[in-house]
Amino acid sequence: MSLKGKFLLYLALIHLVFAGAAFAFLHAHRFWLPVVEAFFGLSLFTGWRLIQRLTEPANILRTSVALLESEDFMTRFREGNEPEVDRLVRLYNRMIDHLRDERVTNQEQDSLLKRLVQISPSGMVALDYDGRVQSMNPGAAEILGLTE
Repeated sequence: MSLKGKFLLYLALIHLVFAGAAFAFLHAHRFWLPVVEAFFGLSLFTGWRLIQRLTEPANILRTSVALLESEDFMTRFREGNEPEVDRLVRLYNRMIDHLRDERVTNQEQDSLLKRLVQISPSGMVALDYDGRVQSMNPGAAEILGLTE
């Protein structure tokens, strides 16, 4: 069971106990019973809202970890009204922007390098770790007398 579920269960149980006690003790004073029951309802609702606000940072962290694991660098979070959560959102958004910029820069550099290797008149051969030819540019194929 999640932490949020445990908090909600605790909140529900404690309010049920107090509501039952209020019913037992205030059964003779029927005027006060609805007032006390309304107070318990309001208290339960307020507790539920507080638990939602307290678990929001954990939900954002869980979602951001899933997005990072899937290498989704395009999704950003919007800030809300909670300073602690907004600080986390700003940090995540900055980190994602930085990762996305680095990825784009690396892809551009890789693309440029591949184009330079392809048009180079010098022969270039790339080997894997076992010494097998992984790739070669047209200059190397011409020097070695190979066809594509």
